[in-house]
Amino acid sequence: MISVQNFEPNLDLLKRALGNSVQGFHAELIKIALGWSRVYRVTLFGQGHSTRDTVVVKTIDPHGPSTALEAERELRFYEVLHPQLSIPKPEVYFLTTDEASGFHAIVMEDLAPTHHFPTHPYQWKREELKCVLQAYACLHAQQNISLQHPWLAPRHESLLHFETIPEQVAIVQHAGIWAEVPKLEHLINYARQSKQKYANENMALLHGDTTAANASFPRKLDSHPATLIDWQDVGIGMPEFDLA
Repeated sequence: MISVQNFEPNLDLLKRALGNSVQGFHAELIKIALGWSRVYRVTLFGQGHSTRDTVVVKTIDPHGPSTALEAERELRFYEVLHPQLSIPKPEVYFLTTDEASGFHAIVMEDLAPTHHFPTHPYQWKREELKCVLQAYACLHAQQNISLQHPWLAPRHESLLHFETIPEQVAIVQHAGIWAEVPKLEHLINYARQSKQKYANENMALLHGDTTAANASFPRKLDSHPATLIDWQDVGIGMPEFDLA
């Protein structure tokens, strides 16, 4: 496997995804996530009329996350679970892993012509928030979805190591990010008890990254659910985790 800094959309990838009618393209980088995944809006040039004037291409560096399962998580989600979800979602045209570099690539519908994407930081308006909550309600109510895939992010509670929290808080405070946290030990004990209390609750599929930038709205809201994007943190847990 060749170690490369970045994997950008190329003509071979687009032809494999959309057909040989694609003769050229222009790629615009529109988002960098966590430093190891990039999102491009790609304008296509071809012979004759094309119904796909633009597409979105997301590339994921296999060496960016801490594990290979984490690196392939979003690709596997679109491959396995995305087709089963009855929620508003973009069409996915092509999924692949580049043999030379190991980079994962996702080619999908560009929602920009029909949807509005807030720019971070952004506070939802009341009518927009209704659409966001409706989208998450639809997601969390999905039935007959397998939650046993090893690439899904585990329950957040399973990652908590309560004995290390004071040291972690001290590091953040020393960096000047946090002020003093009153009664920190009480908070830790409350979280420890909550973990035990909810240990046997039913799990749901979680989006895992609730931000204004990851929920797109139809140009005319009309109480339609928002379309959730950016599934690199998709996992399992209590639905409240997405809403918190």
